[in-house]
Amino acid sequence: MNKDDEYQYVLAFSEGRYEDAKKYLYKAIISEAKNKEALPLLAGLVQKLGTITFRQGDEVGAIAMYEISELLDKDSLLAKLDYAKFLLKEMGDKSAALKKSQEIIEYAISFPFVGNDDDFSSEEYIEAAKRIIDEV
Repeated sequence: MNKDDEYQYVLAFSEGRYEDAKKYLYKAIISEAKNKEALPLLAGLVQKLGTITFRQGDEVGAIAMYEISELLDKDSLLAKLDYAKFLLKEMGDKSAALKKSQEIIEYAISFPFVGNDDDFSSEEYIEAAKRIIDEV
């Protein structure tokens, strides 16, 4: 997403102009859709669509968007972590947020990894998931 489109998206979203915000997200998705290196970016864009979908009253559609985001970014726990936060803070679904946080912890313990410039370490994901659990 270029800087101007990102600014326009943030402005539209913050003002509750969700249809306008979705247009900027769709534009970014179209521009990155064929770039396999952009899967984490696409996952984040789809999550943003999920949040808008939820705020427009479509809970099932929102969950579908977050599920798709996990598939797009299956090599990272970031999509799962953002999904857990969404479940807790947007949907108020403590049980689902707890389950998703436990998935993160189980994976990070089973397959430890070092962080880098593009992603957190397994330990950082464990700590973030524990913070969500503490909020539940």
